[in-house]
Amino acid sequence: MDDYSRNIDQQLLNAYRSTTYQVVQPRIAIKIGQKNEHLDIFLIDNNATSWAFVSADNPQSVATSPEENEKAMLALKAKLNELRYRSCPALGIPAQTDWPTEKSYLILDITKREALDLAKAFQQKAILFGYVLGLPELVFCD
Repeated sequence: MDDYSRNIDQQLLNAYRSTTYQVVQPRIAIKIGQKNEHLDIFLIDNNATSWAFVSADNPQSVATSPEENEKAMLALKAKLNELRYRSCPALGIPAQTDWPTEKSYLILDITKREALDLAKAFQQKAILFGYVLGLPELVFCD
């Protein structure tokens, strides 16, 4: 890997780490590696032991038109319904203003492998994953 590729990867990693992963309702802000009592309470109240934060927006971290993103998100929602996962609308809100907010879903009671397979099907580079009373973890799909 050349220096340019390392820089891009580090920039992408920094972007993921500085993003706020926001559940829309109930309003819960998730940050990578930070304990989240509100998320834990939500999971316990919903008898969920694991969760994943997955998007279909901007495949391979390449900016895509709003229309294409909307189509991909509708397909993701249909897949979640087909697989009978409980999910909540969510947003990936970047700290930088040069990248758009990404629509996403917080998916309850999904394994890490299932979440990665789902993300790969929608050409995503990474997901957030966690367990009740655990720390949110950034997991790359590679």
